[in-house]
Amino acid sequence: MTYGVKDMEYSFIPYWYGPFCPEIYADLQGLQETGEVGSAASPGGEVLSLTPEGVRRAQALEANVAPETLRRLRDCKGKYNPMPFEDLVAYVYDRWPEFTTRSLKSTTTVMEEFRNQARRAGITEADVDRAIAEYRAQASSA
Repeated sequence: MTYGVKDMEYSFIPYWYGPFCPEIYADLQGLQETGEVGSAASPGGEVLSLTPEGVRRAQALEANVAPETLRRLRDCKGKYNPMPFEDLVAYVYDRWPEFTTRSLKSTTTVMEEFRNQARRAGITEADVDRAIAEYRAQASSA
């Protein structure tokens, strides 16, 4: 899946939390380093937003952007910015299921990853059963 505007497209791959594009993280880090994007902690996680410098830069660039592109950007911001994170994730998972194949939100994927990690570590099903039995014994005696 590739999305973006002319000369700035991003390609996404399936990853642990759905569609992922490492270039976006690199671009965001660059914008943070130049002081155009800032971050703040919130109960739902980190929130990124334009700084006053970022707003000035965006306004300066706006004159060079096609009106249709600006409309699409504003529509996107208006639709998705107010959306709670869990609703956004649910929407993305529903809209692009092909990018959820490695998702940690999928019970099947989590169990598959657990089995692979256990297999690589030499942990057997009997080891897991024994650990669960020991945990239950300790929990019931506490």
